[in-house]
Amino acid sequence: MKGKIYLSLVMLFVCTAFTGCGANDMPQDELEIIPIPQVQTETLTDTDNLQYEAFLRNETSVSNPYVEGMNLTVMDDKMYESEFEDAQKKYAYVDVNDDENPELIFKISSNTSELMYILGICNDDLVCFDVFETHTRNIAFGVYDYGFVWEYQNYDDFGMTFYTYTADGQRMEARHFTEENKADIAAYEGDDPEWIDWEYN
Repeated sequence: MKGKIYLSLVMLFVCTAFTGCGANDMPQDELEIIPIPQVQTETLTDTDNLQYEAFLRNETSVSNPYVEGMNLTVMDDKMYESEFEDAQKKYAYVDVNDDENPELIFKISSNTSELMYILGICNDDLVCFDVFETHTRNIAFGVYDYGFVWEYQNYDDFGMTFYTYTADGQRMEARHFTEENKADIAAYEGDDPEWIDWEYN
């Protein structure tokens, strides 16, 4: 299958940003204050290690949470015609749901195109928490070492959203910023995790 893995999700995000929906529509006294976690130092269990390593060795795939019947692998750049020529692949371990067990973050990048998968373990099964995709400089995303995932878009209006996840991998919006309050983003910024270059063995 060629094309975008979850274009509809990206469009939903853009539409949400354009209409001003999000945490900033609520009165400030009703906003839940979500503390920024500390930098994660947890280690993987043996079970987690085996399942993550199987994915990284291209021995297993994981279901796409947005496209029924579609599986994700480390070789998904081959599904595209030209967007991922000379793709670079990296991965990192970051606890994005504050359960003291790091999730696997896998990225495929080439020029303005990028895919990012967040994989975790639920009920001893390898699952995909989330998928991010862009083919433009107007949309970007990443993860900080302390555990928050961020997504940025800048079309007609600026928008940046920070996400965290539940124990079973459901996305939760921690904070959304617009042009009016973008100066507050600095309080949520962190360092990049330790990215490891992926090589096919």
